[in-house]
Amino acid sequence: MHYHKIKMTAAAMAMAVLVTGNMPAAELNTATVSAKSAISAVLPAAGVGLVLNDGVSVSQIREEIKKRKEEKEPAEPVASSDTKASVTQTVAESATEAEAAVEAESTAETEIIEAVEPVLKEPETKISDEEREKEQDVLIIAQVNDYVNIRSTASTDGEIVGKLYNNSVGTLVAKDGDWYQVKSGSVEGYVKAEYFKTGDEAEKIADEVGQKMATVNTETLKVRSEASLEASVIGLVPGGEELSVLDEENGFVKVSIEEGDGWVSEDYVVVATEYVTAESIEEEKARIAEEEKARGVIACSAGNHAQGVALAATKYGIKSLICLPDGAPISKVEATKNYGAEVCMVPGVYDDAYNEALRLRDEKNYTFIHPFDDENVIAGQGTIGIEIMNEMPDVDAVVCAIGGGGLISGVACAIKSLNPNIKVYGVQAEGAPSMVESIKNGEPVHLDSVSTIADGIQVKEPGEHTFEYVKKYVDDIVTVSDDEISSAILKLIESQKMIAEGAGAAPLAAVMFNKLPVKGKKVVCVVSGGNIDVTILSRVIKRGLLMTGRQQTFCVELQDKPGQLVAVSNIIAEKGANVISIHHERGGEGTDVNGCYLRVVLETRDFAQIKEIRDALVDAGFKLV
Repeated sequence: MHYHKIKMTAAAMAMAVLVTGNMPAAELNTATVSAKSAISAVLPAAGVGLVLNDGVSVSQIREEIKKRKEEKEPAEPVASSDTKASVTQTVAESATEAEAAVEAESTAETEIIEAVEPVLKEPETKISDEEREKEQDVLIIAQVNDYVNIRSTASTDGEIVGKLYNNSVGTLVAKDGDWYQVKSGSVEGYVKAEYFKTGDEAEKIADEVGQKMATVNTETLKVRSEASLEASVIGLVPGGEELSVLDEENGFVKVSIEEGDGWVSEDYVVVATEYVTAESIEEEKARIAEEEKARGVIACSAGNHAQGVALAATKYGIKSLICLPDGAPISKVEATKNYGAEVCMVPGVYDDAYNEALRLRDEKNYTFIHPFDDENVIAGQGTIGIEIMNEMPDVDAVVCAIGGGGLISGVACAIKSLNPNIKVYGVQAEGAPSMVESIKNGEPVHLDSVSTIADGIQVKEPGEHTFEYVKKYVDDIVTVSDDEISSAILKLIESQKMIAEGAGAAPLAAVMFNKLPVKGKKVVCVVSGGNIDVTILSRVIKRGLLMTGRQQTFCVELQDKPGQLVAVSNIIAEKGANVISIHHERGGEGTDVNGCYLRVVLETRDFAQIKEIRDALVDAGFKLV
């Protein structure tokens, strides 16, 4: 019978008392609360534990106590420190102290007997047959193909609080129509009665599916070759160890250890039967998380998500594999490797890396972490929206870059939930307008090709989740050119002393070039990344200088005679420009025999200064080509 393993309340039981040295007071399960209280008051002082058994009389209790007193030491030579503590102490005490201890023990015995006797004498008829039948049916065994959901209420609309797998054991708490209220493991809730076996049938199944385990309750336990104290010792097991029970015979338990199968005395182990029980939703999530950790993770990214995954995985001791497009900046690739990830370079753009990551996930059974189309990723990025609202509750508009759409989905959802009046705008590169086209078409659109210096938002197709979030929460989406992005990068460097990559600077580019109706309003531009390769940065800076009138190249057609170069130089000097480089070329194709070209690169203030220089050169008779 395994009822005691699932903690049933006994209706009418007798009690046997075992003197166990420093054992704590045991729980007393009786139908009489007053008797329980009386016994519990005596037990701590006496150091006595109570074990409930059928058919034990007071005389048997006295005999057991007497027997224990007469025993000098346990049959097995290796005993627990707790068991020996009181014996050692008693030997060390004086004769007077020993006599006092014996007298106290005798008094405790009398008190225990007196407290137990009324309970033992209670007639069994106090528990009706109906109640007794109810007690016998509390054991339930789930019989399902895989699992059945445990719900918070007796309805299929009830919240799922856990799962009962096939052959899981539980107890019946109550009946509600064709539903059972059950308790199994840490979960309590409702399941259709049709999924359970009860009574004798359940007990039979429990005997078959239960796993007996022996827990060592001594400091060191000897495991012997045979079921005898005279048999040779094959191994030692420390206290608290759990061992699988293979067999039980004549006061010995057969167990399995590293050295092989052997026998131990049942006096030094606690044998209990373990069953499969229900799993709560929280426990399931924790288990799945651990399983996923063991398998390792895989991700795909243009570089930023890659570094985040690599860092987190390494921190928690998880293997990570990251698929990156071969055009990703070197700085992102190296940073990902330095964070502990294995990197797989994939020819093409992000979407190609994504497809390869999915293939490897299926092949190697990795756990895939999506860079944007994931509710947890979206929620995490949504914390940026909360931070903005905390620091600037009076903001009028927030501008975010859009690639796959994870960042703006989280930010927009958070901000619109807190204040629907705040505008949220998205920005994409002209060379990768996947979300713009998707919103126009009313469904996610896959672009044939993408090309932009903003590699972080170079995505051919947005996510399904992100598309829905953007459609619901984002007020408008605009596009910016690579030249405009370059100008924004330069502006951030000069004005904010901040290095931003193309994707990070895209929101500022939209505001700088009046792509959005935000003039005169309080605006937050989310600079979402600074992972730009230095070689790309130098080209971007040069492009940004050209786009903002900070640098200009003039090609002047001259007569190959003295004084021409001086005349051009004087005009440039008068207008306050600085010469960066100059190249003089004679006899170019299409020129006069006596002609030449002067190519001069100038550092200028703005487009107005450039116009002044151009007009001055033309007025002086020079031809610009």
